[in-house]
Amino acid sequence: MVGYTNAGKSTLLNTLTEAEVMVDDKLFSTLDPTTRKITLPNHETVLLTDTVGFINKLPHGLIASFYATLKEVEEADILINVLDASHPKLGEVNKATYSVLKELKVTDKPIINVLNKIDLVENGYQISRLKRSLDSSVTISALKGEGLDELIEKIVELLDEERITTEFVFPYERSDLISLLHSEGEILNKEYLEDKTVLRARISRSLAGRLAKYEKK
Repeated sequence: MVGYTNAGKSTLLNTLTEAEVMVDDKLFSTLDPTTRKITLPNHETVLLTDTVGFINKLPHGLIASFYATLKEVEEADILINVLDASHPKLGEVNKATYSVLKELKVTDKPIINVLNKIDLVENGYQISRLKRSLDSSVTISALKGEGLDELIEKIVELLDEERITTEFVFPYERSDLISLLHSEGEILNKEYLEDKTVLRARISRSLAGRLAKYEKK
């Protein structure tokens, strides 16, 4: 999860995972990325990470530490951009968020734009207008638990699009990689040979890239 500070990322993480991540109305209340497991309706377990809130015109002394917290963004399969729908300068803060994403070179990743805090927006037309202005957007209230089913459906849809089926050959001493595939993907077939394990798995494109050297030729 990415987004401008105070957009409600920690509240959303709490609601989806029932975790007790600190929620505070101040800059950088989330100083370190917090990752929790959630189980989707299709029984797939995924990791959801709450990152430090973005701000516009970041003080120079904080730049290095700010970007150091965002490695999880580079490794993510999809990005959930959480926006405060009630923010008076929503367009400006969203532009600041995408500016950071461009610097991280991750704008090619699938992004879900989540308009949060819709319970604070009285004008229904404004919500409809905001949703039309953002690609792949959903409207929610993380605090009240509204709209979460649609968000989860969108997550399932995008993750499914990002999955590929491929075969790998692992030497026996790399059982850790087989465990990784079990935890982050779906093992479709496994064959134990004399000095190696051959398996077929359905995994994310990013994980397939990390394991490319073991891909069956």
